[in-house]
Amino acid sequence: MEDEETIGLEYLKTYLGGIVDKLNKLKDKLDTFEKLTEELNKKEEEFLTTSSKIKELNEKMLYYFEGFDSYKELQSIRRSIEEIEIDYKREESSIKEKIMSVEFSVDKLNEYIKELSTFLEDKTKQLMNWGGAQKEIFNKSVERVRDSLVLLRRLLNTLAKRVESISDKHDLKDYISLKRIEIQQIEDEVPAEVENLNKRSLESLKGLYVKTMNDISLVRESLRNFAVKNGVLDEREIVVLETIYELGRREFEFNELIELLKGRIPVESVDLQNLLLSLSWKGFLILKLITE
Repeated sequence: MEDEETIGLEYLKTYLGGIVDKLNKLKDKLDTFEKLTEELNKKEEEFLTTSSKIKELNEKMLYYFEGFDSYKELQSIRRSIEEIEIDYKREESSIKEKIMSVEFSVDKLNEYIKELSTFLEDKTKQLMNWGGAQKEIFNKSVERVRDSLVLLRRLLNTLAKRVESISDKHDLKDYISLKRIEIQQIEDEVPAEVENLNKRSLESLKGLYVKTMNDISLVRESLRNFAVKNGVLDEREIVVLETIYELGRREFEFNELIELLKGRIPVESVDLQNLLLSLSWKGFLILKLITE
């Protein structure tokens, strides 16, 4: 009798041990499933956050660049972002259907989670690429504005030095001071960093880039007219100085500069040489002679 009971208990012990092993294996799979699910949630949150931020910035940039060529490029980026969001919703729906259509299987669930996780990683990278493209558009615009303002300030400083040498010309000096303030106001109005766009209202950004470039052009034209009207510089001398300022260099070889100016001023080389000499005599340029 004892032998029969012993055999029965041993069998039961073995049987239960097998069940425990299966449960432990199932637990390991469920733990893996839980870990994958947590990772998936983080990736999904990252995707949705990235999408939201890039779309918000895109909207601000569309207002900022309204009326400029970059507007169409930004619209194209917007459509690409929306297509990514549509792909995400379609993939999410597809995974849900797969999960609901099969008998419960941890292995299958893990497979679907990994599939969706890879999808989210890929789409997040695509969003980041479009975000980078948007920032590149903005950074180029900042560079254009900065270069234009540098040119304005150099031209203004050039005129200011000339005006300082003119006695009893308070009205001219007042004009220079006024334009210096206007240039600073233009610079203060323009966002210097792409992140600053999100701090501004849509209405305050509407067409701001085009307005800024127009304002710069108006100040530039005003300075040119001022210089010619008051005999500080003639139109060709202004073109020479602006060409030099735009190139952003301090030193040039004489013949090199002559060749560059030929594309701006359709006159003979000797006339360009005389222009440079005239600007040198007026104190706007320094010509150096270096012997070999």
